[in-house]
Amino acid sequence: MAKKNKWTGWDLKSRWTGFDLDGTLAQYNGWRGIDHIGEPIPAMVRQVKKMIHGGETVKIFTARMANGPEAIPPIHAWLKKQGIYALEVTNVKDYHMTKLYDDRCVQIVPGTGLTVAQYHNQEIEKKMSGDKLVVIILCGLPRSGKTTWAKEFCYDQMGYIHINADAMRLAVYGQAFDGRLEPMVHGAVHAMGSALA
Repeated sequence: MAKKNKWTGWDLKSRWTGFDLDGTLAQYNGWRGIDHIGEPIPAMVRQVKKMIHGGETVKIFTARMANGPEAIPPIHAWLKKQGIYALEVTNVKDYHMTKLYDDRCVQIVPGTGLTVAQYHNQEIEKKMSGDKLVVIILCGLPRSGKTTWAKEFCYDQMGYIHINADAMRLAVYGQAFDGRLEPMVHGAVHAMGSALA
């Protein structure tokens, strides 16, 4: 039996992700007619292909559909040049759409009336205005999941900052590990931690 979404009761396979075309998947420098679509934006084209390869449903979500069905053939031709099969093209948002990649979107935290940036800043201010800061230190064997856990925790708990020796190594000398430079890395991590204390 198909797994159902706990809020809507719909089959999870009906979920889809929308990708805007102009300015998101393709360069956009002003309207030049229904047949003109700008050069591809490689990072977004790769993201679409990755999601399709992973079995996700992707649709092109574009204002070009205000021109009617004649907008679809040029879009399909452009997608084919990028190695993407003919995706559904729409300008209708429904309850099955779970994500939208769009250069004009401003994401709001549900139920708050705040943008993600405003909410994040507010949470940081709350934590900074308290009597104490909370520091969580993880230790464990290499590749035991410390970084993965910390990233997920910081994403879920707004206002936490992840100080990561691996990221510092890449920033300092562009590779994951070099024993000769470890004192520099650990000094930088210690300095960042001290600055937040």
